[in-house]
Amino acid sequence: MKKAIFFVSNAYNNRKDQYMSCRAEGRILMNIGFGFSLLGYESFIHLPYFEGIKEVYSNVTLCQTMLDYHYDLAVVWVQPHFLNCKCDRVLFFGYGPDHYEFAKQNFDKFGKDRMFMVSPFKKNVDYLTQKSGAQIRYFPPIYPIPSYLPAESPQGFVPFNYKPALPEIKVYMFSTSWHPPAYPGDVKSQRFLELLKSKGYRVKLYLHVNSIENSGVLNANALKGDETIYLVNSETTYLDLLNVISSVDICVTKGGWGSGGNCAWDIISLGKPLLFIAHGKDYVSTINDFYDCPEDLIWCTESDAVSINKFESFLSNPEAAYNRYKEKLKEHDFPVWKDYVTNFLEGG
Repeated sequence: MKKAIFFVSNAYNNRKDQYMSCRAEGRILMNIGFGFSLLGYESFIHLPYFEGIKEVYSNVTLCQTMLDYHYDLAVVWVQPHFLNCKCDRVLFFGYGPDHYEFAKQNFDKFGKDRMFMVSPFKKNVDYLTQKSGAQIRYFPPIYPIPSYLPAESPQGFVPFNYKPALPEIKVYMFSTSWHPPAYPGDVKSQRFLELLKSKGYRVKLYLHVNSIENSGVLNANALKGDETIYLVNSETTYLDLLNVISSVDICVTKGGWGSGGNCAWDIISLGKPLLFIAHGKDYVSTINDFYDCPEDLIWCTESDAVSINKFESFLSNPEAAYNRYKEKLKEHDFPVWKDYVTNFLEGG
């Protein structure tokens, strides 16, 4: 069986397994490692936060230190780990032009058939190739993480599911996690909550925050539902978030040209309606694939009247917006991802 090692970084030490919280860089590689196990690889996921060596899924081993194997593939994000790893080929991930400098310095050591510089964001591949002076290719993430789905269910996106038990409606809402309290978009989130309440809905709000004290709308008026459950980022694991997203009726998150959106990929992969609040319109260098659905985006800079019209349209047919987002992320869905990755690795 082929062996692949995945060097994960940017993780919280709030669990000791694949469900610890990670920034996008760590989560993407963690999920891809589980995806490779379904392609016939033995996946070794390396992170110092793990405890010892533990098999947690079929053909997936979490390891605190790098095991002394010869690997068919090493997968890294920006970092130079592959230089200390005996491997045949390297997937070197980044998303900014400067991220690939180290890979370029060592490219001749591996050559074009052994080192691939890739981005998980389809939208910025041409920009990265132009600015970095290297050939950057697209390599999609996989969502949801395969270990989250029941063993008897097919791998891939969960079917769309919107069946609120009205008059109660359950909402997951991202306010801020890694960023300071002034992360843009909370005013639009507030307007959406106000609209739901004006329609007579009882809002059970799961609010994702950096701290309860910094719970939205620039600290002036906290974002609140009729019932509010706070998801404090440092205390909330990835498994907690997946369970919350799976349980709610609507999800609201935010992102800009430099961020693909907090939990947005998870939301679509778990079959949930998504309202995406966007800030910054740099279409040239953006890594945000959601920008390809401008009719569905709630822009921070637009008037409240425009936003409310979009909210009304969304509530009248949440599946329409979901389907447009799903189409843009189709390579993340296991049946498509499997074919794309297999073709990539075979030289396509």
